[in-house]
Amino acid sequence: MTVTRKLARPLPAGEAEAALRGLMELSVVRVDPDLVLAAAVSSRRDRISFWDALILAAASVAGCEEVLSEDLQHGQSFGRVRIANPLRD
Repeated sequence: MTVTRKLARPLPAGEAEAALRGLMELSVVRVDPDLVLAAAVSSRRDRISFWDALILAAASVAGCEEVLSEDLQHGQSFGRVRIANPLRD
């Protein structure tokens, strides 16, 4: 596992397992044709990359209110999803 061996400061195995268990509680949004079409429309309309649009479409379906991103403008909203840059000063 990369996080327990290959990082500059690897996680202890117990912490890595706890993190995985936490991730397992999250809902999964299936990438289906409707989601791909929504992302394509959003990409063109909002002038963002298709992949960013796909992330935002999936976040919206999952009910997320905020997406962390270095690439998109901090504070910008796409429907109900707001962008927050975690590296912003």
